[in-house]
Amino acid sequence: MRKYLLSFAVFVSVLIVSQGAWADPISSTDLAGDPDVVTLTFDELATGTYVDTEYSGDGATFTTGGVVTFLSPGQVLSVSEELVIDFSVNVDMVGVDFSSDSYLTLEVYDSGDNLIESVTATTLAGFFGISTEADGKIISKVVIHDHGYGFTIDNFSFRDPVPVPEPSTLVLLGAGLAGLGLLRRRAKS
Repeated sequence: MRKYLLSFAVFVSVLIVSQGAWADPISSTDLAGDPDVVTLTFDELATGTYVDTEYSGDGATFTTGGVVTFLSPGQVLSVSEELVIDFSVNVDMVGVDFSSDSYLTLEVYDSGDNLIESVTATTLAGFFGISTEADGKIISKVVIHDHGYGFTIDNFSFRDPVPVPEPSTLVLLGAGLAGLGLLRRRAKS
């Protein structure tokens, strides 16, 4: 009986410890080829367009937006201070191509407006992004800023994953307790 209780205690401990994961940085290859990824290129908008609700049909609303400008070979979004994007879909991964005179910071928030993670790029141009896939947190808002110098972004990508049904921790705990109860009942017989 003690062997079963010890196994159960180890199982529950592993479940509890696995719940504390952080968001992970990603590269552009993490988003490439994924059918659940939406990429906003800004190429279909006219130069000078102030972006706010143009992509709400895709699940992204720019509450503090930027102005579309032309930068060869296509359109980019120029932002003077910060960019705030709210999502109407479940998002677990975001990434962006950027150029800035200062190091860009990407902050992701949950639906309660709690900061999930903040990542600062290590270069002045390139791609950077973040994933909350490992810990199952849903991103509802993204804030991008570069400390007042202004920046441009292109190919803003986010993933609206297809939910995979997973048993909850309480169901697993209940099943374990039921198993222990059955073992105890057998031991009494």
